Amino acid sequence: MTMHALLTFLVTLALTAGTAVAVGVSVGAGARLDAPEPWQTGFQDPASAVMQGIINLHHDLMFFLTFVAVFVTYMLARTVMTFRKQAWVENVVHGATIEIIWTVVPSLILVAIALPSFSLLYSMDAAVDPAMTLKIIGHQWYWSYEYSDVAVTTGAHVAFDAYMVPEDDLTAGQLRLLEVDRRVVLPELVPVRLLVTAADVLHSWAMPSLGIKVDAVPGRMNQVTLLADREGTFFGQCSEICGVNHGFMPIALDIVAPERFVAWLAAQVAEADGDAGSLLGALGGAEADAVALEGAAEAGPPRGPEAPQGVEDAAAAAAPAAGDAGAKATEALIGLGAVGAAARGLHASQAAQAAKTPKARKGAKGRKATKGVRIRRAVTSPLSGRVRPAYAVTPALRKLRTKNRRKYPYKEREGQVVFSTGKYILYTGPTSLTTFPFRRRQHQRHPFHLVDMSPWPLLASFMALAMTFGGVMTFHGYWGGVTMFQMGLVGVTYAAAYWWRDVVREGTYGGHHTAAVQTGLRLGMGLFIVSEVMFFLAFFWAFFHAALNPTDALGGIWPPRGIDPLNAWEVPLWNTVLLLSSGATVTVAHHALLVGASAKGRGTLALIATVALAGLFTALQGFEYVTAPFTMADNVYGSTFYMATGFHGIHVILGTTFLAVCLARLAKGHFAPNHHVGFEAAAWYWHFVDVVWLFLFVTMYVWAA
Repeated sequence: MTMHALLTFLVTLALTAGTAVAVGVSVGAGARLDAPEPWQTGFQDPASAVMQGIINLHHDLMFFLTFVAVFVTYMLARTVMTFRKQAWVENVVHGATIEIIWTVVPSLILVAIALPSFSLLYSMDAAVDPAMTLKIIGHQWYWSYEYSDVAVTTGAHVAFDAYMVPEDDLTAGQLRLLEVDRRVVLPELVPVRLLVTAADVLHSWAMPSLGIKVDAVPGRMNQVTLLADREGTFFGQCSEICGVNHGFMPIALDIVAPERFVAWLAAQVAEADGDAGSLLGALGGAEADAVALEGAAEAGPPRGPEAPQGVEDAAAAAAPAAGDAGAKATEALIGLGAVGAAARGLHASQAAQAAKTPKARKGAKGRKATKGVRIRRAVTSPLSGRVRPAYAVTPALRKLRTKNRRKYPYKEREGQVVFSTGKYILYTGPTSLTTFPFRRRQHQRHPFHLVDMSPWPLLASFMALAMTFGGVMTFHGYWGGVTMFQMGLVGVTYAAAYWWRDVVREGTYGGHHTAAVQTGLRLGMGLFIVSEVMFFLAFFWAFFHAALNPTDALGGIWPPRGIDPLNAWEVPLWNTVLLLSSGATVTVAHHALLVGASAKGRGTLALIATVALAGLFTALQGFEYVTAPFTMADNVYGSTFYMATGFHGIHVILGTTFLAVCLARLAKGHFAPNHHVGFEAAAWYWHFVDVVWLFLFVTMYVWAA
């Protein structure tokens, strides 16, 4: 299949799907779809502004999904067809520009989706001033309904149970598995508060046409607002698996005009031996408002630029991250024949003159001694600033490379003297001489590091899975859960330590971290910090969502009733001073590292002070947790407080470990003024920890108290 044929097929498929959707819409436009139909794939007709917003948001998402699916399919097909007949995959030069594009564009798409999503979410959660209240209780396997306001005004208890009508008792026009013996009746265009709970197990009261799905939890009262904008009979079901008869808990709801609802409710009150006159008097104002709203609805929706649509309508309803060591290494190379001569400091000009010597000398001995010798010129190292001496490549060395090229291919790297000795590569790094098994891809034409096979990703994955399984088993009280969790934790720690050891070797001794690789590492660390920012954004969102609009379950106040907040000017203040001081000391250490060897002592002392301050912060945080007067189980205040501060505490521990490793590497001379990406990443991470703590201190300690 050619690319033209593939694109033609995709376009035809999209047009066919669009035509089918249009035909389905036109066919279904003649009648209301307020109950599920056989082979139905779309939504039921909306009967509220919230449901209309949900449908519009779905259509917007489908546009993005179609665009992404077509583009990704095109790119995959082009990649397969381009590389199918060509074998130069390793020689493709990476493009930083395209990598930035395919990172930024999906982020912008997510932002474009998130803005209307949050608007719709908060419109669904809006608690408007209700005209009446309906209490819903889920049972196995039926629903109970109570009109709570009626008991206050008339003394009558209007309540009933709604069971599914058995299939044998259905009459003409009734729906199988959806009809009940008593329907709920509510008024049109009147805000109704639904209080949903359960008496036994979890249930979920769901009405698709109204855009409502609220869980019924034993011991908890959930609240949602219902505002139907048209009359009709609507059907729903329990949407939470609640037992063997979960599929036999239907919901039937009649939305009627306000005057018809008042008449129906008066009849129910009279049947319950209540005062129907008091009921009519209490509902008089609400009835008048509803009649006015009904008249506005009959006038038709507004047209023009001020007409609300979809998500915007729902939103309106809501209203509201080496000098000495190098010299010793060079001396260590003396004794390797012609290579040793180069290591003693033979300059390029002298070596070039030596290469011309065979032509001037007479005799077979001189020619044989220097035949085939090539001179590698001297190069200044961008890592340490030292000059790599010129050296001679003898036929014996060339033969040794050729012999072992497949198993241990040889590759020169700028800034290092590299000598192959068969099984090992012998080289002078920025600070020391070492030997270890080394592989390098042959004919690499790009500056990026293509890593070799490593066992650590697979080991870390399995150990993380074991740690997760162990944690879940421990939470549920299964035998062996603690042991499995501990084994997984030890395995993840082991894999991480040795994985980072290999990364340090590749960058410090192997010379793989070129300027392009360093740029990639910095970008990766920056994106990692951004992802961590998103975590804390979610925690702060949950905190302010509960704090700015406390629910009735919290007593309508913040902090909730019964919570004694911590004093922000005691341990939290000291922790703030410690973290700010550690941020200053890590900056001093970085500056000393940039200055060079003359400030190495000052940098080491500053980094030691940073690690010590971080350890003291962790100790004080632990003391605060032990002495806190509330726990994580104390409603939303305790859960958000411990989640946010505990997650930050884990980051402090990880950052302290990061800085301690950098301290050890600094003592070993791994860092140079222009080559210290590991230290830069640790410093960025630590400053991020400092900033997050400032937000935590101001919001959860000072403001919340």
